[in-house]
Amino acid sequence: MNPELLKQIEEIYHAVLQMPETERQSFLNKSCGENLEIRRKVESLLSFKVSSDEFLESPPESLAAEMFAEKDHLQNLSEPGSFLRKIPFEGGKPIKLTGKTSSNPVVSPDGKVIAFRHLRGGSLPVTVSVLNIDGGNPLHHLDIHSVSWHWTNDSQNLLFADSNESYSNIFKKSLDEKLPKQITDFKSQRIFDFDISNDGKNLVLVRGVESSDVIKISNIY
Repeated sequence: MNPELLKQIEEIYHAVLQMPETERQSFLNKSCGENLEIRRKVESLLSFKVSSDEFLESPPESLAAEMFAEKDHLQNLSEPGSFLRKIPFEGGKPIKLTGKTSSNPVVSPDGKVIAFRHLRGGSLPVTVSVLNIDGGNPLHHLDIHSVSWHWTNDSQNLLFADSNESYSNIFKKSLDEKLPKQITDFKSQRIFDFDISNDGKNLVLVRGVESSDVIKISNIY
C-alpha cells in the first residue's frame, strides 16, 4: 500500500476518533466515498479500541499495525500464495508474518495475537491458527470450520458459527480447551454473519434460510 493511502487512512481514523458515535457513520460515508478498501481499514483500526492519545504517543514501530493478506508473487514469483503481513503507518517495507497460505486475520482485543485461516499444506487440515503479533510459529491450531470468527473481550476465546445441514449455532472455543462450548441453541435457520458488542455481553446475528428455484423464461425475444 502506498504512503499517500496510508496517510489518508490515518487522517480519517484520527478525525473519527474525535466524533461522537452518532456522527461517525455519516462522516465515513462522506470521507471514504466508494473506496471500500479505505473504509474497511479505518473500521478495522477503530475496532482495536486504541484511543487518539495512545495512537499519537506510540512510537512508529508500535502503532496499530495494518493486517492484511497479499499475493506474495509481487515479490517472489516462485512462492505463490496469500500471506499475512504488517506495516506501520509511516510506511516502509511490509513485514511477512506467515510462511504458509493465510487469510482472514482477526487481531485480538489486547493487540497481542492474530487468529487467521491457515492452509498448512500437505495432508495437514485447514485450521484457524493463532499467531503472535510479531510473527513466528503459530501458538495454537484450532479445529474451527467456519469462514469468520470473533475474539471475546479477554482475548482468550474465539466465537464462531458452525452449521449442520439445517441450521447454525454460535460456539466458543478456548485457546486451552479441546472441545468448543455451544453458546446458542437454535433449531432452525442459518447464521450468515454475527458480531459481539463492545462490552462483550451481547451478540448480534444475521439469520435466515437459503432457497433456490429453477425458472424457465420463454419468448425473451
